[in-house]
Amino acid sequence: MAPDVFISYAKGNRSRAAELASILEAKGWSVWWDRDILPGRTFDDVIEEALTGARSVVVLWSAESVKSRWVRAEASAAAERDVLVPVLIEPATIPLEFRRVEAADLTNWQGDRDDPELQQLIETLDVRIRTDARPDTLPVAKPHPTHSSLDRRWSAWLPIVAAFIAGAAVVYLAVTFTGRRSSSVGGSSGAPSSATTSSGSSPIRAGGQGEAPGTSDTPRAGSASSHPTIASTIGRMNLLSSANGGHLMAAPDDSWRYAIDDNVDTWQYIQAGTGDGVYAFKDEQAATFDTFMMLIADTSGLNIKDFELLAGNDAPLGTFHSIGQFQTKNIRLYPSPWQEFKFEEVRARYFKLHVISAWDMGWKTSPKVNEWQLLGGF
Repeated sequence: MAPDVFISYAKGNRSRAAELASILEAKGWSVWWDRDILPGRTFDDVIEEALTGARSVVVLWSAESVKSRWVRAEASAAAERDVLVPVLIEPATIPLEFRRVEAADLTNWQGDRDDPELQQLIETLDVRIRTDARPDTLPVAKPHPTHSSLDRRWSAWLPIVAAFIAGAAVVYLAVTFTGRRSSSVGGSSGAPSSATTSSGSSPIRAGGQGEAPGTSDTPRAGSASSHPTIASTIGRMNLLSSANGGHLMAAPDDSWRYAIDDNVDTWQYIQAGTGDGVYAFKDEQAATFDTFMMLIADTSGLNIKDFELLAGNDAPLGTFHSIGQFQTKNIRLYPSPWQEFKFEEVRARYFKLHVISAWDMGWKTSPKVNEWQLLGGF
C-alpha cells in the first residue's frame, strides 16, 4: 500500500527522520522512512514503489543531504509529481532546482510537538493528503435520466453519424497505407547524433560473438599513432563488458564501473561534473568498434541527453580524438530499451565518454546510468 508520507533523508539524519516520522504516524498517517529492506526484495524496487506512490514526499535538507545523489534523485521524482514538501533541518543551501518550493524551517526544532514551524508543516501535509485524488476516492458520475424525445432525436441522427464514421475510417486507412509506403521506400539519414533501433538487432550479451561483417574499403590511417585508426571489424562483442575483459581506467569516482557491470536491472548516479570515464579493453589491446549502445529504461530528467564519444591510443590520460557527439531519446523504446548510436569504424586502445548534458540540466553533473555497451572486436 502506498504511504501517505515518504521521508527522504541522508544517512546521518536518520535520528531526526525517525523523530519526525513518529509525530506524523501519531496523526494516523502511514509513513515510509525505515530503509531496512525485507529479504527477497531489492533496494531499488522497494524505494521506487514507495516513492512513486506516496501522497507527499518530505525531503529533509541538511549539509549532508544536499550532497547526496539519492536524496536529490528522490526530491526530483517528487517535484515531477508535484508532491515535494522540503524541510530544512539545519543551515544548508538547498540545491537550485528545488528552491522554487518554500521549505519548512525546522533548524531550531528541538522535538516540541507544538512548535509553530512543525505545526505549519503538519497542516501542509494534511491538506495534501486529504485532497489527494486516489482512484478509489474519485466521485462516480451518475447516469442522466433518459427521455423518449432524446431517443427519437438520436434515432434520426444515427444514419448521418454512421456515415461520417465510415468516411473517417476510409480516410484514416488511406493515410496510414500511404505513410507506410513512404517509410518503406525512404532512406535513413545515417546522422550520428540520434539514437536508432532495429527490430532485427539486440545488444550483445557478455561473452557473446556476432556475425563478422565484410571488410571495409577504407584503409587504416596508420598503426600505433595517437589518433584512433579506421579498420575493419573482425568479430563483434561488447568490448566494455567485464566478462569480455573491459575495465575502467580513469574516472572521477567508482560509480562509472556500474555502467559496464552487465547488470541491466539497476541504475546508478555517475559523477560526471569533474571528469570523464575512460575504459580499456581486454589486456589494453587495440580493438575495432562502430556501435555504442545505451540502455534508457524510462523517461526521466536524470537521463543523459547529449554526450560525446572519444578514442585514443596513447594512455588513459593521453590524447583523445572525438568520434562524435550524440543525443539520446528521453523515452523507453520497445521491444528493446537499448538505444543505438552508429559511427564510422574506429580502432583504438582506449574509449572515453564525456557527458555534455542531462534532460534536466540540474542533473548534468550526476545523471543516472543503467548500462552501456561498445560493439566491435579485436
